[in-house]
Amino acid sequence: MSIPEKSEVEECGDGFSDMSDSEFLHLDDLMMEPACTEESSKRNDETHENQRERRDTSETISTENPNPSTELPEGSMQRKEQGAEAAGKGQKRKSDTGNTLERYHMKYLCVTDLCAQGWCEQQMVYSIELPGFLQPERAALMDTGASIHLARGGPVREFPVFGEVDGVFLVGVIDELHYTPKGELELSELKTRGRPSLPSKAQKRNHHLQVKVYKRMFDAMVRGQMNLGNLTSHLHLMPEKPLGAQVKEHAQNTGLTVNCFGDLLELTCLNLTYSNLPNIDRLTLEYHYQKDNALIGTETVHFEEGDLQEELQDYMAFWKGQRETKGVDIEEVWKCRSCSYVSICEWTKTRGTVINHTKRMKQ
Repeated sequence: MSIPEKSEVEECGDGFSDMSDSEFLHLDDLMMEPACTEESSKRNDETHENQRERRDTSETISTENPNPSTELPEGSMQRKEQGAEAAGKGQKRKSDTGNTLERYHMKYLCVTDLCAQGWCEQQMVYSIELPGFLQPERAALMDTGASIHLARGGPVREFPVFGEVDGVFLVGVIDELHYTPKGELELSELKTRGRPSLPSKAQKRNHHLQVKVYKRMFDAMVRGQMNLGNLTSHLHLMPEKPLGAQVKEHAQNTGLTVNCFGDLLELTCLNLTYSNLPNIDRLTLEYHYQKDNALIGTETVHFEEGDLQEELQDYMAFWKGQRETKGVDIEEVWKCRSCSYVSICEWTKTRGTVINHTKRMKQ
């Protein structure tokens, strides 16, 4: 098995180094928390905060140490021991619980959760269970990437999409939608890079998945396939909740009559359905260098519904508790070199034992 050179591993990082910023910028706007018990509310807040921290630290790559997670920082031994203990408990929990979303008190997934899952599912699980285990170097905010996004402008920016896939609710934010000179509706996703080079094939796979899922969700919304019952059920919303006087007044000024939150949701969906918006025709990835916003390159993504559905079914099987957590395949074990959780990873230990046993058998 050939191992990539050090530069390739550093470029790949943990798979999140050049993930789209738009998903992160308005994630809070998508979190419409319901009235619930104090304990449940606290758990949900902690879960989403942990996810936001993980995503917000993913964009900026340190120029002094582009692969900081290969060394444990001072004081990390205690976290290592705690992490190993928690990881062991997490492995035992898998056989004792059903729905994975419920176990982590998550009402929905972001599209970027699927991208993290595509990079390494085991790493994603650890990032949820052990958010404090990450090194301080990974705590830098993505100010550069965000500023590049906000400076671009465009016909339609940061368009929210949501929908259900195999019983799991997804939300996301499309970076940009515009019409090409040929009249095609194009989805353009900006990726900022910490170095002036295109990403690895493994990273590109995640980027392709992201824009494909966006297209699928957008197309379903404009075709009128959004089920309001699923929306309110998954997010625990209260459609019968009366609207405030100012909201009603604003709606009346635009020629609409609404009395409750459900009325507003229904009108929003009807507006999308009868807006004459077409399906997305083209998917484009645009890579920029963080330092000076210089264009590194663009890539057109081919969309195939059947292939996407097969991939999503495998991901959703994990979230619905239908299969165990999987780590990286043996061909991509190089990813472990830059993983913050490699010292406690049960998947790595198990795979290492199997590989050593296989070698001894061959000898």
